Amino acid sequence: MRALSEDSIRAMDIRIEPKNECEATLHAVLSSEEVENARKPILSKLMRSASVPGFRPGRVPESIVLHRYADDIANRLHDELIEKVRRETLDRNPDLSIMRFSGMEQEDAEDGRLEVKADLLLCPKFDLPDYLGIEVKSGSDEVTDEEVEDSLKAFAESQTKYEPVDRAATEKDMVDMDFTTTTEGKPIAEFCGRPMGFMEGRKNYRQSLDDKFFPGLTEGLIGCKAGDSRDIVCKMDDHFAASELQGKEVVFSCSINEVLEKRVPTLTKELIESIVPGKTEEEVRSMLRDSLHKEKALRNDQALRDQITDYLADHLNFPLPESIVEAELPNTLRRNLYSSIQSGNYDDSKDMDKLRSNAREETLRSMRVFLALQTIAEKENIDVSDYELIQRINTLAQENGEKNVKAFTRKLVKENRLTAIRLNILTTKVMDLLVKNAKTTTPATPSDAGEEHA
Repeated sequence: MRALSEDSIRAMDIRIEPKNECEATLHAVLSSEEVENARKPILSKLMRSASVPGFRPGRVPESIVLHRYADDIANRLHDELIEKVRRETLDRNPDLSIMRFSGMEQEDAEDGRLEVKADLLLCPKFDLPDYLGIEVKSGSDEVTDEEVEDSLKAFAESQTKYEPVDRAATEKDMVDMDFTTTTEGKPIAEFCGRPMGFMEGRKNYRQSLDDKFFPGLTEGLIGCKAGDSRDIVCKMDDHFAASELQGKEVVFSCSINEVLEKRVPTLTKELIESIVPGKTEEEVRSMLRDSLHKEKALRNDQALRDQITDYLADHLNFPLPESIVEAELPNTLRRNLYSSIQSGNYDDSKDMDKLRSNAREETLRSMRVFLALQTIAEKENIDVSDYELIQRINTLAQENGEKNVKAFTRKLVKENRLTAIRLNILTTKVMDLLVKNAKTTTPATPSDAGEEHA
């Protein structure tokens, strides 16, 4: 178990009692003078801004402010003192790597003192791998003419229209149809014993014939014409979302209203210039090239960071507190499950044991890297200034639609989120350092090869 110095244990009014290698208990006592010194500026500020009927601003008696704003004063004082305890605990115990404060409790003593108790999660000891000069590979950020053309074609594709045609449907078409469904001779809702929404049927439903979501449905619609009626049998797979229909045959009774032909507009000068009104075709192409270049640069930068993260994770293998692993595991599992479903890997999403095992390994790797980045920050004297923290809080407030930044900041303090925000900024700055010092190789591009050949 890591030894705690006598100075750190007895420092002023902060006492840390180790439980094991990764856990400790914090006891802190703030004197009545410290509590009062923290209360005075809060009260003074309220005295200047308090709005009470019958009194001019700044002229409200202290007794009335204390009574009317008692809860507000108490909340602000609590937030400030708790943050003070965190800050002083970290400042006075620089050799003690504290990962997390939790279970923060406070109790007011009769003599005006404030007693604070918290559980501390400590970072385990580990050796850092060589982190400056990590070898990474970067893709080219050059944008080819073909890529510009592909983007323009994609825009044209987005302007696709479907026009009615008087002929049999092909797999490139779309059909407008009315349909109902049955299973074992019963309407879907009756068979399942509950409303089934879309599966019960639709009117004027448009089905693209290159969509294979329902096995057999689109194949059964190919060759149909407007006015045709068809009963198409589709067997649901064993992992279909509605468990009552898994492995069952569903009959889609379809009445075709129209066959619609896909018509992609020709990539003309006029169409290209419509992308950015007021710009010429050459200007649009130039803007698109710049945009693609920035996208590639961002992707390449993220790829470098991913490679550095993998390098660190591969070279770190130390135990982590089980409590913090279990706390983070659900977040990783949720992300991976959502990713599997989004990518269409429904079978993968059913194997929860495998997903949980993979998520656990991913959690261990990411948390080890996170701790390593913090340790590198200490070695390289990288810190987060108050200005950087304020800037990030302002950004978060805007992203969350919070107009009152001060109230939003108090909310972050109360939810114990300031430390996490500061660490996020810190680890980003460390990663910037690692990317800057990495040994980067870039594969030759087609244009490079052409120049060399010439």
